[in-house]
Amino acid sequence: MRQSRGNNSRSQSGNSVEDENMEEMSEDLRKICDDDDSKGARLLKEVIRDKRSFDLPIQRFREFRAYLEKSDSNKFIMKLDEPALNVLFEQFQERSHEAIRSELAHCIGLIVYVILNEGEPKFTEWIFECLLNEVRKSNVQTQLLISEQLKKILELVVHAPLMIAAITDTIIDLSRIYPQIFQDMFVDIVDILIGWYIESLPTDRILEYTSQALHKFRPFWVEQIEATTLTLLDSFIEDADNYA
Repeated sequence: MRQSRGNNSRSQSGNSVEDENMEEMSEDLRKICDDDDSKGARLLKEVIRDKRSFDLPIQRFREFRAYLEKSDSNKFIMKLDEPALNVLFEQFQERSHEAIRSELAHCIGLIVYVILNEGEPKFTEWIFECLLNEVRKSNVQTQLLISEQLKKILELVVHAPLMIAAITDTIIDLSRIYPQIFQDMFVDIVDILIGWYIESLPTDRILEYTSQALHKFRPFWVEQIEATTLTLLDSFIEDADNYA
C-alpha cells in the first residue's frame, strides 16, 4: 500500500475525499486519489465523495457514466480498471437508493466492456475475487451469529434443565459441522459443561449429557492439549474439590 505523500491536512487537489486519514483509506481508493491528472479519476472521486443527499450524487454518477461512454475514457479504464471496479462495487453494496445503484451497475458494466474489448483477463479474475470475498464475508457473519446465539442460550439454559438434552445435542452438532467456530468457543463451552457436571445436585440426565458432550469433544481436547486442555483439567479438579 502506498504511503501518504505528505503531512499536510489537505492535498494539492483540494478534494475532500483526499482529506481523510490516509491510513483509513483502502488501497484502491488511495490509487484513485493519487491519480491527479486524470479526468476519470476526478469524476470518480466526486462520485464517492458526497453521500449526504440524493440529487447531487445522482448527477455525479451520470456525469461519470457519460464519461465512460466516450472512447477517450479507455486510457483511464485500463490504468485504474481494478481499483475503479472495486470502489464502484463497494459503493454498490453500501448505497440503498435504487437509482444510484442502477447508475453504479451501468458504470461497472461500461468498465467491464472496455476491459473485455481489450482482451484483458482481468475481469474474470476480478469477478472471481469478488465472489470469494462475498463467500468469506457470508461465512464470517454466519459464524458470528451462531457463536453469539449459542452463548446466549448457554447462559440461559441453567434456568431450564429440561432443555439440557437439546442444547447439548446442538453443541455436539456444532462442533462436528463447524469445527472452526467451535474451536474458538471450546474453552467457554467446556467451562459451562463442567459447571453443570459438578453442580451441587446434578441430575442423572445432566451427568449423562455433559459426559457425552465432553467425550465427543475429544478431537479438540487432543488438538489443544498444550494450550488449554491441561489448564481445563486442573480447573476441573480444583472445582470438584471445592464442591466435594
